[in-house]
Order: sequence, then C-alpha cells, then structure tokens
Amino acid sequence: MNLGSTDCCSRRGFLKSSVSCAGYLLALASLGPATFRSAFASSERERMFVQDWGWIEKLAEGVWSHISTPFEQSDYTTVCNGGIIAGSRRVLAVESFQRPRGAAWLAECAKKLTGRWPTDFVVTHFHGDHVSGSSGYLESGQKPTMWLTKTTRDLIAEGEDRREVKSLTSEVSLLADEVTDLDLGGRVVKLSATRGHTDSDVAIEVVDPNVVFAGDLVWNRLVPNYRDADPVALKQAVASLARESDTIYVPGHGVTASLKEFRLYQEFLDTMEDAARRAHGRGDSWEAAAKAYRLSGKFEDWFVFADSVMPAIFRAWYSALDGDTQPGG
Repeated sequence: MNLGSTDCCSRRGFLKSSVSCAGYLLALASLGPATFRSAFASSERERMFVQDWGWIEKLAEGVWSHISTPFEQSDYTTVCNGGIIAGSRRVLAVESFQRPRGAAWLAECAKKLTGRWPTDFVVTHFHGDHVSGSSGYLESGQKPTMWLTKTTRDLIAEGEDRREVKSLTSEVSLLADEVTDLDLGGRVVKLSATRGHTDSDVAIEVVDPNVVFAGDLVWNRLVPNYRDADPVALKQAVASLARESDTIYVPGHGVTASLKEFRLYQEFLDTMEDAARRAHGRGDSWEAAAKAYRLSGKFEDWFVFADSVMPAIFRAWYSALDGDTQPGG
C-alpha cells in the first residue's frame, strides 16, 4: 500500500481500498504471526463460545467482551473486538464486525447468555471490520435498533457497506461531542460520540461496573492504525476515557486492558507525538522520519508492524503540525 498515493490517502480512496483495519491486521499477522499471537496470550479470563475467529469473555455480571483473533485460523468473521451488555429490559451488542456471520454469532451468544436476542447494537465507526456485518443482526426476523453517529452513517453510505445496513429500519443518530444515556433496565450505558481514530467515533461506557468499550480509539499492545486518524483529536478522546479507579478497557483490537495497560497506551501516543514533533522540527520529511524510527524500550514488542504503519503515524502527525484539516492529507 503506497501512502504516497493521493487517491489512496484521500477519503474516497480510503473507502474504496480498505474501509477497515482488516488489511492492516492481516499485514501484521503475515509478518510475524508468532509474535502477534503473543499479544493475545496474556488474557487470563475464562474463554467462552470459542471459535476460529475469537471468543467471549465475562467481564462482570451482564457484561461480556468478544476478543477477535482473525489470524489464528485465517478466519475474518469478526476481525475487531466487540461485546454484549445486558439490562433487565434491553440487550446491547457492541459492533457488527467484518461479516454478517460475526454479528449473527454474537447475537446467538447473547441469546444463550441472557435469554434474548440483542434489542440494540452500536457501531463505533465506519470502518468495514466494525460495520460490514450489520445485516447479521436481522436473522431470525429480528430488527434491533442501530446506534451510530450521523457522520458514521454518511461515511457508510459512501462505501461498500451501505448494502449491509439498508434493511435496518430503526436507527438512532448520536450527536457529535455529546453523551447519550441508554437505559437497558437497571443498567445505564453511556454512548460518547467523539473523534480521533476517524472523523466519527463512539465509546461505550458501562456505569456499573467500570467497563469501557473503546472501539479503535484504544489498542492493546498493537501499534494502532492511523490511516484515517487525527492524532490530536485521538489523544484528547483517549484522555477523556481515563479513569482513576480500576476499569476494564475493551480495545478495538487486542486483549482486554487494565487501567495500567490503558495508561501505557497513552504513553505510547505521547511517545509517537514526541518523535514526530522532533523530526518535524529538524526539517525531516515524514517519509524519512518514519523510515528511521524504531520502537524501543517498553514498546519494542508492540507487535510486528507492516511497512505502512509508521508512515501513516508520521504522516498524520505532520498533517496536524502543518495545520492540515484532513488527516492524511
């Protein structure tokens, strides 16, 4: 993938060529599958409903995460992480994944765990590995309400995934930069609309217990995908998710993270900003800065990155430092 290509780095070019983090993750896995797999070996929670593409973990009463491992058996049914949050009246599914089969499978897991098919589902942003499988929630004649931002909906309409959501009859548009309280019955979930990883992201926060489904705003022990990111907004959005008390973070990719691991991710973002600012200040091109940079110290095992990963980070930061309004422009 040539980051120097104007079309590839344009919004529409990105929609046409990738629409998700799936290709990025596959590149990581192909370059170092053993090392990449080690990022997922740290999970100590009991694995339920294990499939070739991942598993379900119980985080708390009525709260489960799905950890996706598409590289294990080259099965890309889900690709991204997700989850299930249950109240006494409603069941919320998080993400709809790469393929409809993934959403249908998560819905079936929800039914086994709670006795109900999801009444609602939320997609955190427009990338295909988070939204392409939306039609899977329509199986068995069910039509759950879809929660997303208007920007996400518009970006889906531009891409190939519009076919997956066109038959969903009930949508709720979350307002940018606002928090929506969703009462599931005895449990309130906060849907926070923000931006950073893309122009329109959503974080899902469970009030009790402290669990945050962060979408691709947060990655755990994996170098994140900056192809569509605004790095300044990303840092701000991540900072808004910081907690003082113990919190479980479900990243978009990687195993569930502790508060300590979340803070390490914040430190990683700071490290990349510092590297970009220093290179920019020296007058280095973003291409040269990316080529010269090496992960080291506590981040040296942040797992095998493809040739396009660092260029995307430095290019995004250079765009921000030069005052460009379009990430990757």
